[in-house]
Amino acid sequence: MKNSLFKKWMGYAIVAVLVSITGFTLHILDVEILRKYLSGQPIGLSYSWSITALAAISAIEYGIGLVVLYRFTRRALLSKKQFTRALFLALLILLTKTSLLRGMLMSAVLGGFNRGLLVDMVPWIIALSSCFVLVYTYERWVVPHDGSHSV
Repeated sequence: MKNSLFKKWMGYAIVAVLVSITGFTLHILDVEILRKYLSGQPIGLSYSWSITALAAISAIEYGIGLVVLYRFTRRALLSKKQFTRALFLALLILLTKTSLLRGMLMSAVLGGFNRGLLVDMVPWIIALSSCFVLVYTYERWVVPHDGSHSV
């Protein structure tokens, strides 16, 4: 019993960390490489390593939030395949952040996509990648150790 509980919580921690790493890495690639490249600025970290490390560590809240969200929505989505569950969660994230269409719409109205479609798609890329990592790692690391909500 104790061992199973430990494995379940370790599974939650592993999933949260992997989701956070995914989201943070893609965010850094966007801010420090893509946007700088498109604007002609030199590519590199804008902040010191200590600030970047603090940002990376605090990014765990994103992973924890997604794990909690999936924990509460998983049962309603069990009839769907893992791929569909990840798409659904990404859609939820994009809707709650008003990133589904608003960013591209405002770019079109204000600047005519002058930043480029790729930059406008970054929130989609981050949400989709994070949710695929979430669903597949959750099913691998949490579900086998938690009989209360396995299929």
